[in-house]
Amino acid sequence: MMIEKMLVLLMLCSLSWSCASELPIDDPSEGRWEQIVLKDAPPRRDLLLACEYAISQAGYPKGTTDALRGTVFSDWEVLLQPFRNKGMRYKAIFRIFEDEGNSEISVRSRVIAERNIEEDDTLDASAAEWEAVDDDQGQSRVLMQFLRSQLFLRDS
Repeated sequence: MMIEKMLVLLMLCSLSWSCASELPIDDPSEGRWEQIVLKDAPPRRDLLLACEYAISQAGYPKGTTDALRGTVFSDWEVLLQPFRNKGMRYKAIFRIFEDEGNSEISVRSRVIAERNIEEDDTLDASAAEWEAVDDDQGQSRVLMQFLRSQLFLRDS
């Protein structure tokens, strides 16, 4: 009986750890996401491909696409520096939301940034310790501009 309780506790702890390590893609807080609203949007598949291509054109490594959730992730772009707290890494995210009442689709972009806080071996990516910092809104705007160019949209 005691072993079963310990196993259940261990399982719950591991589930909470895995949930805590996921990226905050559902965070609706203002100021983190760049957004465009498309009234005449292309098919969802084409929109996801345009997001993938925009990430590639912005210089991020190829990541993953989750068509069910409408998300496109890049892999981490790692920029190591020889000085403490200067190395950074960035992950680009696109998220597609469909408004069922209207025919509008909103596309949001976000660039998550993390700083390397390793004190001794700052140029070794395997020894790096990453600490979250504020999102890079400038890179997020650049990322959205690459998507606009894929969709042939003008600023309005």
